[in-house]
Amino acid sequence: MLSKKNILYIEDNSDNQIIMEALVRRSLNVDIESVSCAEEGMARCQQQLPNIILMDIRLPGMDGVEAIRQLKRDSRTRDIPVIAVSADAMDAVVQKALQAGAEKYITKPFEISEVVSAIKYHLPDSYL
Repeated sequence: MLSKKNILYIEDNSDNQIIMEALVRRSLNVDIESVSCAEEGMARCQQQLPNIILMDIRLPGMDGVEAIRQLKRDSRTRDIPVIAVSADAMDAVVQKALQAGAEKYITKPFEISEVVSAIKYHLPDSYL
């Protein structure tokens, strides 16, 4: 039996964390954990590599685009799919996130079906 896949959600808004965690847990057979800043998320990745990262872009301290760049430069984390989930829908920001290495950019307010679809696409071999 395959073990549950794990998702790391890097988001500074606690309400968004609660909503995303509840929706993802209800829709998929995965573990999801939230942290509130990029630095904590990157440290968490070094402790336990997640199968996928959901990344807000507007974060305190290091922003999500820079965090994606650093994750993609690190040999341990470069292959982890990163899905940006942000209220910032400006084309320039979207393009920066994608150029930094995000596989997809989802704008808030998001449709859970879009998030679930993106997760399934990047975790096709898991029990979802």
